Amino acid sequence: MLFCTALNLSVRWRFSYEHPIAKATYNKNKKNWKIFWQRADLKWHDYEPHLEAASIEEFLNVVEKDDHGCFFG
Repeated sequence: MLFCTALNLSVRWRFSYEHPIAKATYNKNKKNWKIFWQRADLKWHDYEPHLEAASIEEFLNVVEKDDHGCFFG
């Protein structure tokens, strides 16, 4: 059985440099994923426009849509 408690998404730049853009952690009690984004201070912050996702698919959709320019600038 595979169980994931955290998921990090990174963008690979030229010369194999990777930069983390999004993170989701699973809350067993609520059975959902909490969404974070990395600010310029290199710390993870709650993604306030959409704090939680019911599934990994919803998390990926939130990151892809990026309504506030937090993940991809």
